[in-house]
Amino acid sequence: MTGALDSDARRLLWRCRRGMKELDLLLERFAHPYLADAPLAQRRLLARLLDTPDPDLADWLLGPGVCADPELAPLVAAIRGMVPPTAALPTAALPTAVPPTGAPLTAAAPAAAQAAPDPSTAAPRTAHRPAAPALPGAATGPAVA
Repeated sequence: MTGALDSDARRLLWRCRRGMKELDLLLERFAHPYLADAPLAQRRLLARLLDTPDPDLADWLLGPGVCADPELAPLVAAIRGMVPPTAALPTAALPTAVPPTGAPLTAAAPAAAQAAPDPSTAAPRTAHRPAAPALPGAATGPAVA
């Protein structure tokens, strides 16, 4: 953090307290250094994000949800990845769609995806559970009343 927080920045930081501990921690850890030098436009963008209802915000930041607002999406991505929103992200480093099963993998595909076994050739899983070990001194036959 390079600058002290003014009253507007402190007000936004207070609004990061949502009542859900996960959101509180994530938003406050992001907002404190972000607000120190953020221009007015970025502060307004954060304020718009904080106007979002908690379930949507939790889905975007903690779950699989995707922010459809083109202005808020980069900020949501920055908070999720704790990347400064002004940093230029190389497009080659962004993940691409995983090819469907049976499709050939290209050199651009991650090495982990290339090493993953094909689920269609894997042995079928069974629902068999091994029997529980017998307790010493326990009767081994059916219970007699």
